[in-house]
Amino acid sequence: MSSSTPATGDIKELEKAHKRAEKRLIRARGRVEHIEGDLLLADEPDDVEDLKAELSEATKKKDAALRKWEATKKELNAARAHERAESSFKEDDLIAVPKPVEKKAKKKGSKKSRPGAKVSFTDVVPEDVEEAEHVMVGEPIDLDELDAFEAEIVTEEDLDGPPPRKKGFKWTPKKAIAVGVVLFLVLPVLLYGLVIPRADVTIKTWYYEGFQNSIVVDAKVQNHGTVDIKGLDLNISVLKVIDDIEVYITELTFSDPLIYAREEQKVESVTFNDNQNDDYIILVQVSYEAGGKLVDESYTHHINKPYMNVVFEDHMFMWAF
Repeated sequence: MSSSTPATGDIKELEKAHKRAEKRLIRARGRVEHIEGDLLLADEPDDVEDLKAELSEATKKKDAALRKWEATKKELNAARAHERAESSFKEDDLIAVPKPVEKKAKKKGSKKSRPGAKVSFTDVVPEDVEEAEHVMVGEPIDLDELDAFEAEIVTEEDLDGPPPRKKGFKWTPKKAIAVGVVLFLVLPVLLYGLVIPRADVTIKTWYYEGFQNSIVVDAKVQNHGTVDIKGLDLNISVLKVIDDIEVYITELTFSDPLIYAREEQKVESVTFNDNQNDDYIILVQVSYEAGGKLVDESYTHHINKPYMNVVFEDHMFMWAF
């Protein structure tokens, strides 16, 4: 590299050369890794010898590509550093030398002093240190200087400024719109979830594999509504289908005089041993009272082989006005 300033075009050429060297290095490394993988999978001795020769040649090319990449990187960094140094030197030449600050001429004239006047100000800033020497020792000063010092006095009230105003809430159109949007989105949800009387009951039934290939039927009663349900009677029967004939297997029964709003009750499961590859029917019968109205529903669920571990949800909803 010469000591002359590198042109922008030279640096761009160095960048292109460095990128080309980087691509060659990446290809060479990929070739080495590919041959190493083939060498691990080779079984025949002849193939192993050929692959070792290829690996040696590829390793040499990779080392040469690495040396070329490092050389181009070194040249590019040197050119960039030289360019930054030249640019910084030119900017320093443009810095202007600051002009000396001119000192105001002292006001000359006869000093008129008040008899016995002494000054001991703490917040006074005199224009010149020499004018303040007799102030520090308590000597009398002339009337002009005293008027100037009094004009420079800053009280605590001036430093603190006026007392802060009390900030209060002020309605604006934007705030009113924001409050309206929040009420529009939130209020219906709150009314529906907490206030509006409704009966919202779900019967969940699980049919799954139990211990030692047994079959288990489990259930749960969920009251998502805002009113209580009374006199709940639940019956879940399991029927087996044999040649289009429904054969009774077992049943699950549950009763509860009162289930509060937003409450759920777990039902005790039943277990039976039978062939899991047969077809079954789950018959759900439920009745209860909510909001002075009687509800009586039944649901039928078919389980075809070889289905296991399934969940059925029977949902009952009504307004309880």
